[in-house]
Parts: sequence; structure tokens; C-alpha cells
Amino acid sequence: MILLGLFLSGQTQCFFHKVYDDDLRNDSGVIVIEDSEGNFISAGTTVAAGYSSALVLKTNSCGDTLWVRDFLLSPTGITMIHNIIQSSDTTYNVCGYLLNPTEGATDGFLMSLSLDGDSIWSNIINVGFNDRFRDHQLTDDGGFIIGGMRNVTED
Repeated sequence: MILLGLFLSGQTQCFFHKVYDDDLRNDSGVIVIEDSEGNFISAGTTVAAGYSSALVLKTNSCGDTLWVRDFLLSPTGITMIHNIIQSSDTTYNVCGYLLNPTEGATDGFLMSLSLDGDSIWSNIINVGFNDRFRDHQLTDDGGFIIGGMRNVTED
């Protein structure tokens, strides 16, 4: 995963270009956000030994790693992240999709993480066949609105 950042705040300037890689996995970042504390959260996917899992990386404003977490939400080993947001209660909320082994199709998921990257809850949502969540936002009532796609096969 490659992260390129430029942080300018008052008298502090920080530019970094870093590759976060342990040589054992194939990582890809999909999205980077700046959180309310000025840290960067990058989310994507990591692949190792034939399994893909959701990958979340938190750095400080100069790119120093604070923590890295990966989450294998599917027993088949295919989990993909597409979006991450920070909610008003200072949790990170992630959406994406995973392979459902029962149907052989994908289901969307939402997951909430603490500021330390620990999973608070996750919810797999099957609204049809081959659901893939691509984006989400918080609603005024504390819920989520989710955008994505569904592949429908007609007979």
C-alpha cells in the first residue's frame, strides 16, 4: 500500500511518501481520509496465501504507522473494503463486500472500528444476489445510507 501525504498546519509542514508493505502480502489501498485528530486512515484489501481481507492502516500526520488491522469477515477468504468514514462519535465506519459461501455470491457489509482499530461491530447485509457496497454516509438520525451495486442474472 502506498500512501502519499502533505500536511500543512500553522508552522508545521510534513511531506511523506511511504510504502507500507511486509513483503508477505499484496496490499492495495482504496481510500484515504483525514480524521478529526489530523491522522490518516487508509482502507483497502490485503491478499496473502490466497485469502483477501479488509485492511485498515492508521498513520499520524507525518506518515508514521500508528496501527494496522486486517479483518477476514468471510470464511471463503474474500473481503473487500471500498469506503471508510469517521462518525461523530469518533468511530470509523467501513463498507465493502465479501463472498457468501452459501450462495457463491457477494454480500455487502458495514463494520465499525474504535479509534484504536478494534472491531466494535460488523453486519453482513444480503439484499439480493451479488450485492457490493461502494459508498456510505451517516444520516441525521445516526443511521447509514449506502450506495453500491447488484448484479442480477436473468434466466
